[in-house]
Amino acid sequence: MTSIGLHEDLPYVFETTMHPIQILQHEMGNLKTMPADVRISPDVSKFTCVDFHQDQEIIDKGTEATKGVLPAVRHVLAE
Repeated sequence: MTSIGLHEDLPYVFETTMHPIQILQHEMGNLKTMPADVRISPDVSKFTCVDFHQDQEIIDKGTEATKGVLPAVRHVLAE
């Protein structure tokens, strides 16, 4: 008996298993940040939990999102 496609199917199985976990983590994060005065939400929707090799791009997304909320942060700090 041969295992045709076994290696090709492993990333798909891993992604299918991890996707619901990532959704749950995202929603838990949303709940935890509800009372925050300002929330920084970088658009990291195109990344998965195994995209460590794209670290600079992820950091850049966070920097971009932070710059976008700076006026709100300044407003809250001024209150």
